[in-house]
Amino acid sequence: MEAIFELPIHPLYTEVQLRKKLAEIPGYLCSANWRGYVGRWEIRDNQLYLVSLIKDGCARNAPLVPAQLLFDEQKYPVKAHWYSGTLSVMPTLTIEMMTQEIAPVRIYHVEQGRVTKITEGQSAP
Repeated sequence: MEAIFELPIHPLYTEVQLRKKLAEIPGYLCSANWRGYVGRWEIRDNQLYLVSLIKDGCARNAPLVPAQLLFDEQKYPVKAHWYSGTLSVMPTLTIEMMTQEIAPVRIYHVEQGRVTKITEGQSAP
């Protein structure tokens, strides 16, 4: 699984607003998942999508946040038209990468949910 550093949902909701919405779903939060949710994102046909959002990434059977709670759409995937910026994506780290001082990063440049450019970079693992 690849990891992204940015939080693409935040231009849509502040941290406080999102926590209030998530409070409507049964369950609790753990300190290891301080945001209170885990989002799964996908780029398909140069478009950024939110594929799923779960509450409490620590729980084995973490509840899926219903798409209609946060968006006009009734189900996932949700086209992330609200997001403009960059997404720095780091591939799953291998043991070889962990022994190096830098790791590869793919940077997606996004305008209103549409990928306009992809560049390669490096980051500390």
